[in-house]
Amino acid sequence: MILDNDFHHPIENFAWGSDPVREARHVLIGRVVFIGARAIVLKGVTIGDRAIVGAGAVATCEVPAGHLAVGNPAQVKPWRSTTPAE
Repeated sequence: MILDNDFHHPIENFAWGSDPVREARHVLIGRVVFIGARAIVLKGVTIGDRAIVGAGAVATCEVPAGHLAVGNPAQVKPWRSTTPAE
């Protein structure tokens, strides 16, 4: 799931607003990215080229190019070099 908003936002008197555009943020996904089954990428997250988001992970922050994001919330770890092999 790739979500660019929270769908509802808190408003005064403990109520919920229904304007999803108000709090929307871009989600950017690079080239040759793998996003595993049932992973969730939240609003405002950028995933770099050749990165991996593991199955079931919840990506809440940037995943740099060539890195692996696993867990809930996702922890980002180096995975491989981002430069092509010579």
